[in-house]
Amino acid sequence: MYKKRGNIMGRISALTLGIMLAASCLTGFAEAASVSGDVNSDGKTDVTDIAVTAAHIKGIKALDKEAAARADVNGDGSINVADIANLAAHIKGIKALSENQTEPVRELKLGDKVSLIGGSHGKLVTMAGKVEGGMTGKFSAEYKVTDALSGKTELDFTSENSYNFAGLKKDGTLMLTRMAPEGGCEIYSYVPGKDKPSVIKLDNDVYRTYFDEQTESLYIEEETKLNRLTADGKLEEIVSFGEDEMLNGVDASGMTAALQGDAISKDLSKVSVISLADGKSLWETVSHDGGGIVFTQHNAVAYDNIIKDDKPIGALRCFDAKTGKKLGVYQPEGDVAKVYSSSMTDNCILQNSDSGDFMTVFNSTTGETASVDLGIKDMRLNGAYCIDENTWAVDVSTGLGMDSVSKTFIIRTDKLEFKKLPTGQDIETYEEFQLKTCGEALKAQREKADELEDKYGVTILIGDEVLNIELLGCGFSSTEQDMDEGYPEELDQTLDELDDWMSAYPEGFFEKFKTPENKNGYRILAVNDFYDNASNPIEMAGATDETKDYINVAFIRYQTDFKSVMDHETWHAVEDLVDEEYPFDEEAWDKLNPDDFKYMTGNYFAGDAPDKKYDKYLAGLPGRNENYENGYFIEDYSITNSKEDRATLIEFMYPSSTQSIYYTMDEEIEKYPHLKAKLDYLGEWSKQYFGYVYWDEMIKNKYVPAPGEALG
Repeated sequence: MYKKRGNIMGRISALTLGIMLAASCLTGFAEAASVSGDVNSDGKTDVTDIAVTAAHIKGIKALDKEAAARADVNGDGSINVADIANLAAHIKGIKALSENQTEPVRELKLGDKVSLIGGSHGKLVTMAGKVEGGMTGKFSAEYKVTDALSGKTELDFTSENSYNFAGLKKDGTLMLTRMAPEGGCEIYSYVPGKDKPSVIKLDNDVYRTYFDEQTESLYIEEETKLNRLTADGKLEEIVSFGEDEMLNGVDASGMTAALQGDAISKDLSKVSVISLADGKSLWETVSHDGGGIVFTQHNAVAYDNIIKDDKPIGALRCFDAKTGKKLGVYQPEGDVAKVYSSSMTDNCILQNSDSGDFMTVFNSTTGETASVDLGIKDMRLNGAYCIDENTWAVDVSTGLGMDSVSKTFIIRTDKLEFKKLPTGQDIETYEEFQLKTCGEALKAQREKADELEDKYGVTILIGDEVLNIELLGCGFSSTEQDMDEGYPEELDQTLDELDDWMSAYPEGFFEKFKTPENKNGYRILAVNDFYDNASNPIEMAGATDETKDYINVAFIRYQTDFKSVMDHETWHAVEDLVDEEYPFDEEAWDKLNPDDFKYMTGNYFAGDAPDKKYDKYLAGLPGRNENYENGYFIEDYSITNSKEDRATLIEFMYPSSTQSIYYTMDEEIEKYPHLKAKLDYLGEWSKQYFGYVYWDEMIKNKYVPAPGEALG
């Protein structure tokens, strides 16, 4: 605030003349008529704006209402010599004007093929890339740091590298990252006034970076840890986490981070908000698989992107970032695919799966939202960067491919009209997302399953418990809620057969599945049936997949060929297990097949049939023994892909029973040289992990004699 002095009008003329002479060759830039300082609305801020402002103050020619608002550059409600002094300082490059945007939205004309890639502290970071000599020619990109209000360039350089924005300091130092050609990551710091950047090389790949605008520290996320970059270019470890955990968001200035960990159900995972000072948990919540969690200046916002019956039922859950106190649960308009946030403000930008005709600003403290109409239909939000507490720069586009057009806008959140959102559905208490358990009617079966778990070192899910899990994009159903009278008895029989099946495997076999990556090991799911994402039944008897902490084998809860299905699926589990430590050699496996053979590329379960020309290689097992010399595959399902080829071969070895009604399989397999070669190859490969060929152990220790045959 300037104090009034006497004889202001007498001093303006001389002041104006001196400024005009000193700044006659200096010009600033403004992007819209509503911008503070562009008094005459000619698209730039220069000495002519000082002249018309001085004429207004002297009473020579009054400004209209809009021009007067632009002349009040310090926003004190009056136009006086202080505004002229600020204009002069801005034009001479001494001090940029403060933002005095009168409208909530103004467009920035960045130029053709110029993209907004970052921003902070009242500055924007842009990149304009080009390729000389066609698509395979030499690439180069011009990077600029400009003042968001005036458009004045503060840093400008061209590089042959393509960078990712990492951070922007108050002095205009631009921090960029890129993957190094020889591996690892490089961090570049471009300082205004210096010709070359400083470069820090890191050995490991960088997943994400987080910049603290307050302390100007750069945090770097690697595979299993979060580091801080020190002043001397070294990495200081802040917190480490397991391979089954991941960072879901980091608030560097608030020194907190969200660490997503164990699954609570197939839809929810536990999230711990941790302190970056000591790595200890401050409070906990949950995260939906389709959502995430971000941090604003004071708060944490968990967004739940849930669509049910083609309608969004997700919510924005707001917490105090330090204490975890829930501030509110709000229902947004439409789904929320991503949230852009900043430690400079409690406002954030919501992005829908398809941004549509407007964008949304959300206040995490009040639970209020404001729609922003940019005048663009069917637009997509590409990025949003907080410039200061009340200002965001957003990059949007419309159209596809060569017809795509990008535009950049400055949004003043303090000029928007906010309204309270309605209360949303809290997934922490929403019954649909809670962990499913067995009912009282299956109490005895659950106790029997517990006994088998202790006996064999596995996990067994029965009844509605299977509804907590999702494998390979498949869903399961359970008849527990609508069970008939015979269901518990059938499940009892299934568990008895499961006990008999597991007893055939060598002692300690299932314990081998417990590894650092799958700490809980082998898990069995007794399901009623399988269905796809569209809730259509799938004709499958079993499925195997690896999820966090488990290798899962799911099977139809009761079927006549139960043991062969479990042997088949268990080989899939074995292959996933062994492959982690001893990668399988597909090229060597292909050499065990006929020279003219290729596995099919279609979908067997969708009705695609294997090529009939390969029928000549089918062994004809089980049943009639035939095609000994030319039998490479058990049946037509074996030629769908290499994994099913191997699993089908193990399945028809009958390792869990070892004796068919037709013949003893270990003796019969000797008659098929190509099948035997494949089986021997799998035995030697898996032996590296188990220390033995497990189906040989089963045959030796669990042999069932033929009728009338004596043991020994």
